[in-house]
Amino acid sequence: MVSPAQYERMLEALEDADDAAAFDEAIAEEGSNIPWTQVKLDVGWE
Repeated sequence: MVSPAQYERMLEALEDADDAAAFDEAIAEEGSNIPWTQVKLDVGWE
């Protein structure tokens, strides 16, 4: 049995691992990367 607090910590760790894997996959893609400042300008956030 897992406590609710432990479950939340485990779920957060799993989500962090998923985010890290997605980041690694995106960085490994061919082509140039777009700077975050350019993305914000493109979507009208700045």
